Amino acid sequence: MEADPAQLVPAQLVPALLAAASISPSAEEVAFMIAEFPARATAIEALYAVPEARYEEPGLVFRASP
Repeated sequence: MEADPAQLVPAQLVPALLAAASISPSAEEVAFMIAEFPARATAIEALYAVPEARYEEPGLVFRASP
């Protein structure tokens, strides 16, 4: 059974995501990504935490009939 991604630490998650994407950066780049992962994850979560837009439709919805 696969591990839940939410339970993985950045040192496990970052290399797994890079491998899944077939990306092989240098060891220094991977270390930087691991170190920056918590801040980036927090910033990404903040994008989805806008209460005013929670139930709104995006402006890109096309409606053929009025």
